[in-house]
Amino acid sequence: MNKDRICGFLLGLSAGGSIALLFAPRSGKKTRSQIAQAAADGVTYVKGYGETVRDTTRGLVERGMEKVAQQKDSVADTLKQVTEGYKEAVR
Repeated sequence: MNKDRICGFLLGLSAGGSIALLFAPRSGKKTRSQIAQAAADGVTYVKGYGETVRDTTRGLVERGMEKVAQQKDSVADTLKQVTEGYKEAVR
């Protein structure tokens, strides 16, 4: 879904730039400058969105690792209790 958004944004950016070239009442120099600015804005947006995705992913990975560690401790405690119970039952 995120790829779709980024692709859609870039496609819209390209389409907008092309339309601007066709209908621009400005000189070529001004039009090229405007397109360059729009492309730079697009790059800034994509970089910012990428950073957001990276930060969110890091948070999810960290929470996942914490949950795994908790489950590992829980299983170790349960195994210890079962082992102790077995030893008591065998005596």
